[in-house]
Amino acid sequence: MAEPTIERIELRVLSPGRSVRWTERATTCHITTTIVSITDSEGAVGVAGMDGFAHAAGDRTTLESVRALWPLLQGRSIECGPDLMDDVRSGVVFPYVTNGLALVDVALWDLRAQHADVPLWHLLGGHREKVLAYASLESMPRIEDYIEVVGRAIGEHYTAVKLHAFGDAERDIQLYATLHETYPDLTLMHDAECVYPFEDAVRVGHALAEMDCSWYEAPMPELALQDYRALARQVRVPILPAGYAIGDHHQVADALLDPPWTACRSEIASTQGITGLLRLMQLAASAGMNLEPVTYGSAFYAMAGLHVILGQANATYHEVAYPTAEWEYGVTNPPRPDSDGFVRAPATAGLGLELDRDAIARLTSSTAQLPG
Repeated sequence: MAEPTIERIELRVLSPGRSVRWTERATTCHITTTIVSITDSEGAVGVAGMDGFAHAAGDRTTLESVRALWPLLQGRSIECGPDLMDDVRSGVVFPYVTNGLALVDVALWDLRAQHADVPLWHLLGGHREKVLAYASLESMPRIEDYIEVVGRAIGEHYTAVKLHAFGDAERDIQLYATLHETYPDLTLMHDAECVYPFEDAVRVGHALAEMDCSWYEAPMPELALQDYRALARQVRVPILPAGYAIGDHHQVADALLDPPWTACRSEIASTQGITGLLRLMQLAASAGMNLEPVTYGSAFYAMAGLHVILGQANATYHEVAYPTAEWEYGVTNPPRPDSDGFVRAPATAGLGLELDRDAIARLTSSTAQLPG
């Protein structure tokens, strides 16, 4: 029987009117979520969403990058994801927008799982039905703000919290010490967003180790691999990269010849989709390491990452952007922790997203139809 092929694509840019920053040293980023609906030759529709963080509102970069891919997509098998990655890169030396390729790849995986009549995580390895969630907080101005929001997250069944703190070593150490004293049973992680010089990274790392912090993410610029190796020799807290700058499996394989990190970290958008993230998770596993996927963002993006985490064995947590409700636009069944702190994917075939079409229509700022 012939494989279903790609017939048409609908794209929407959602502008929820929100902005975010992750340290006091960061600029403000405006949030968009680009949704793709791919209809195949048998009438099935694969849906996915990819987030964008830009200095201007209503960013259309992902939409336009999918439009540019249309000549490579029309009439192709829904199994074309890995080949599409090679088609885009072969013989090309200049950079390309990974978000568009990742968006298409996730929707194609949704279609494949629908045709197989299984939840997507079954196709991705089928390792487990649930995983612990942690609340991932954006930067706030005062320690008192963190205490209040962390307490609220605990009340919503989160057993672990990751902070995007101030970006100043001394204030960040004080913040973690206060939270550790206030909530001694809470698992804490720190994401420094690559802002510390080496000496500050060491000081913060020692302090986090004393507080039994679960991991120390992105203390320094991500490509400073030798500095990461030196840091890992000096501090006891587990070290992870940010997970965005090194997204190709050749790069990660080279880095792991002398690992700069305790565990790997990556995400769907910068690795060309689920296909790329799955490849990196398997590479990390072959090196005896975990890979903790970035799933911070909208419910569309978080759900796709959740399926990968459930499919594979070498991850410990699912990251949920918090306050959670602010990221759940356009979806009526977002991933949320149960009373024990675990999240599960929907039991329906594919990604299992249930769309809030009224909200999507209200938030849409741009559209495109392919062929148009």
